[in-house]
Amino acid sequence: MSNSIHKGAIMSNNARKIAYDIIYDVKYNKAYSNISINKAFNKNTIDNREKGFVTELVYGALSRLIYLDYQIEQFLDMRASKLSKQAKTVLEMGFYQLEFMDSVSDFASVDESVKLIKKVDNRSAGIINAVMRKRVKEGKAEYTDKISDKAKSLSIEFSISEYIARRFLKIYKEEFTRQLLSSMLEKPSLFIRLNKLRSTEAELFENLEQQGIYSKKNDIIDSAYEISGMKNIGSNPLFVKGGFVIQDLSSMLAVKALNPLPGDTVLDICSAPGGKSFYIADLMENKGQLDSMDISEHKIQMLKKRAVELGVDIINARVMDATVFNEEMTNRYDKILVDAPCSGFGIIRRKPEIRYKSYEDVNQLPEIQYQILSNASKYLKDTGSLVYSTCTLEKKENIEIVDKFLENNKEFYLEEEPKELYPHIHNTDGFFIAKFKKDINKSV
Repeated sequence: MSNSIHKGAIMSNNARKIAYDIIYDVKYNKAYSNISINKAFNKNTIDNREKGFVTELVYGALSRLIYLDYQIEQFLDMRASKLSKQAKTVLEMGFYQLEFMDSVSDFASVDESVKLIKKVDNRSAGIINAVMRKRVKEGKAEYTDKISDKAKSLSIEFSISEYIARRFLKIYKEEFTRQLLSSMLEKPSLFIRLNKLRSTEAELFENLEQQGIYSKKNDIIDSAYEISGMKNIGSNPLFVKGGFVIQDLSSMLAVKALNPLPGDTVLDICSAPGGKSFYIADLMENKGQLDSMDISEHKIQMLKKRAVELGVDIINARVMDATVFNEEMTNRYDKILVDAPCSGFGIIRRKPEIRYKSYEDVNQLPEIQYQILSNASKYLKDTGSLVYSTCTLEKKENIEIVDKFLENNKEFYLEEEPKELYPHIHNTDGFFIAKFKKDINKSV
């Protein structure tokens, strides 16, 4: 074992405890992984190397829980249900390190797992030690030949709920589903967008060059760049200044489809935390009226704060429940963006807790989405445009909503063919974009 790995193992003892607390919080307290990580980093003083370790371990383990649990069961001499929550979490972390983290030696994975369980459930120390050592000795277990149910096999292999696996198999062919699920285990590309209100392309390039960050300009969105190698984005001077924002290409494409222009009156009806609103304002050259609304008071306050940092002053942000019709807003807007709340099946790479959603978690969403879209359509002027978008790949929340809306609202038509974006094809989040045009003469 190299000296650097040994030092890393010792240094990461506290980091592992932080990672454990986050994973446990997400698994058993229904916390959101990104929020829990940010809280942990604000609470604990750890260096950037440890932050990287924690982030990799947290997102990695949370993204493979079903697979890890299957592996653990193969090495247990007892029923998995007999394990304490603490022991199960420590084993998931340990097994993840053994199989997926090349920077951590087998010895460190076992030793640090035993140290960690002694902190959180000392009675399970013997079990952890025995199971981890057995796994090191025998290697990972194979499983694909043992399971004939395709959905269940995919669920284990790609660590996705059986419900999602069955839905994808119903929507797509098996090979496409496998490619899609495989891409959802990969680290997503990072895109940033230049904020022309605060910076220039030359200043952005200089900032990236000074940090040795690779960037590639996007062919479709002229202010978007795919980057790699950027660390500590929150402390980047140009980011703090508002010179650029982090935003996936799919979100930018939804705004580009809306085509907001200077002087327009625009509504972003489910706007928080504000990424799409800020890009709308950018395309409007900060001229016109942009109403950004959301049901969350906290998120609206965050949006207002970031708008000031970005130099955007045309946004009128306020709290509103989009499912409740507001008669005062009737026929007010030239363009409306409905980025509806959804199951999030397209952003599983970014929020691993979504992987484990069940039918009960998502079955009411289409009704909510249709209500929001129906309300928003009434706020549009007689010749206005409306974009409906989601970050899911579930047909019930996408094309079926579109078809139902068109059937019940004859004054609307699709201005262009709806777009479906896939991680393994388009290098974006999974996303759906449909653009409607309103023409009251069409319904006559």
